[in-house]
Amino acid sequence: MTLCPCGSGRPAASCYVHFAVPALLLPARYVNERTKRLWQHVKAVDDGVLGGISNGFCQIESRFPDVLPNLRSSSDLFVVSDYSGPLSNSSAKYETFTYLMFSYPDTKRWRADRLAVRETYLHDRSMSFKKFNDGMRRSALPYFLTAANSIPGVLVTIAVTKSRWSFFQRGRRLDMSLDDFAKYQHWKPAAFEKALRAVHFLSFLVAGLSVEGQSVIWFSDEDDIAPNAGPDDRTRTAELGEILTTVISHYAPHRIHEVIVGTEKDDEPSMSLSDLIAIPDLACGAWCEFLSQVPASEFVNGTPAVGAALNTLSRRALQILSWFAEEHQPLKRLLCVVGEVLPNQKVSYICSAPATLRQFKTQVDATLQQGTAA
Repeated sequence: MTLCPCGSGRPAASCYVHFAVPALLLPARYVNERTKRLWQHVKAVDDGVLGGISNGFCQIESRFPDVLPNLRSSSDLFVVSDYSGPLSNSSAKYETFTYLMFSYPDTKRWRADRLAVRETYLHDRSMSFKKFNDGMRRSALPYFLTAANSIPGVLVTIAVTKSRWSFFQRGRRLDMSLDDFAKYQHWKPAAFEKALRAVHFLSFLVAGLSVEGQSVIWFSDEDDIAPNAGPDDRTRTAELGEILTTVISHYAPHRIHEVIVGTEKDDEPSMSLSDLIAIPDLACGAWCEFLSQVPASEFVNGTPAVGAALNTLSRRALQILSWFAEEHQPLKRLLCVVGEVLPNQKVSYICSAPATLRQFKTQVDATLQQGTAA
């Protein structure tokens, strides 16, 4: 009998710890109660898929206490985010949203290390999953990722199957003529759906990891939800902040002092913001490439299909996935996948426990080694 790699002790064929269940359940003997949890369950989303993921985070933290950072002592929570796999990309089976959340004053080592990488390899180049067309970026990648390990925060990738309809209305796309969206009718429906998803996922993470009185400072990649050209750019960013402020107030059980929203255009000459946004950019691109080759359920159960999929990936994707699956670093990593609607109207989802990522890293590293030998 093959056990599920999640660490629950259940048979792989019938493990419900991570996939396709309304609540994630770990046997009591695996749960170590803690008086103070770093993740507080988000009660505002009890009935939805995010409620299941929130329960999953609680139980994963009980099983693996080192899985989340403590961000409660900071007055400000900094968040940078990026996205991959848009509807226009027909080869991508999932749209990915990745958030890096951290306390900026605690990033002194990252700031020094990333400058060293920039001065040695990157100079004025930006790091981006799509821009590995020169040797300097390829050479810089392992050092850049190692530098990112020192950020005392959490990197969360949420992948959503593109077969899903709108999260916010019945149907394939938002009806922007409805009264609820009257103020935002100048948005394209696909862009507004993406903006709402990005805001709701971020609000969920903030609600679970923040405490009373903290501020949230969010810098998003410049894409269709925060475009980098045109007369309405600042208006679009202001609207994003307005939506985030409203949504966070419904998710968080405590007061968020202030919400500030910016984009990569707010960067300064040392490219510090560009380098931070590059971290979720790289994670988004790598997971999007992998999940285009194999269903997420295969990933959880460690089936032979995973090895076959890894053999099709670019070397940069393999390097990033190996890094993402590392344990015991100041920068924590979590992967969540929102899948299909099931016959009972529940939504399948996955939350990656460290044991799952550990097994996955072994497979990724073996694939990298084979490529080196070849």
